[in-house]
Amino acid sequence: MAIKSLIRVPLAAGETKIEYWEEAGLIKPSVFKPVIATISKEQIIKIPGNITSADQLKLTNTIKNLASLPCFTRHLLWFQWLNLKKSRFPDKEAAL
Repeated sequence: MAIKSLIRVPLAAGETKIEYWEEAGLIKPSVFKPVIATISKEQIIKIPGNITSADQLKLTNTIKNLASLPCFTRHLLWFQWLNLKKSRFPDKEAAL
């Protein structure tokens, strides 16, 4: 999940406030944003620190809640299928 410092009130669907943002090495109050992606090590610019156990538990529960939604499951399966198709047929990517 992504982390962002722009906090909407109320939080958007799937967002979770990081209570111990300073302890995690973040510059200002932040939230977990419900964006799940696979990235390579080269794409990581900086690792500010570690989230606390309390915030890790909140994040885990948020992911479980999101994953239990039927629409999220359908979209996740669609993206997995699309990525599989792209990896098997890279020259056909423009046709997707």
